[in-house]
Amino acid sequence: MSVYERELSEIRSALSQFAKVSRNFEEEIEQAQRNYNPDAFREFSKAKTEEFQKAKSQYSQRVSELCDKLTNKIRKYWQPDTRLYKKDAVEMLESPYFSFTLRDLNQMATEQYADNPTMLQVLHAYAKKNQLFSDAEGAASPLLYADEKVKIQNAEEIKKALISAIGFSDQAAVRTMADKFDTIFNAGLTAIGEL
Repeated sequence: MSVYERELSEIRSALSQFAKVSRNFEEEIEQAQRNYNPDAFREFSKAKTEEFQKAKSQYSQRVSELCDKLTNKIRKYWQPDTRLYKKDAVEMLESPYFSFTLRDLNQMATEQYADNPTMLQVLHAYAKKNQLFSDAEGAASPLLYADEKVKIQNAEEIKKALISAIGFSDQAAVRTMADKFDTIFNAGLTAIGEL
């Protein structure tokens, strides 16, 4: 289970709820158009559109707040903590007598420091400094995302996409995002939740 599973679940849930509100709005408008005379339909449509605009604003704000909650949790979790700093490992990384491959660092990350964001950031910095992310193996390394800034950037990009879809009333996009959240945002979710 990801450190951020609760926050991501709340975001998915709010998006799904808005998708239902959106679908209901469209169905009510279509049904009214078939069943009402033009004047009654105009009045009904106007009232429903105002109601939908309010819901859109509320869900946009809710999703924004939930995404901010995720970003704050990322900041808190990835705040370097001196208690988690492993001096012996850092000394080995800084020693001119040792050279580590990305495979070595990935192994350390997954076997020794998976729950230690401070050391993951140290390993990330070593890999970045020594340009170990430059090949295909580097692109697949879980350490590539062991950086608070990368995680926050991805969380912000997801937030912008969701708010944009809700705000522009692209109901098909909202429903697709709700139904296929993990697929659509796979790259961002990987960056946020890896290790």
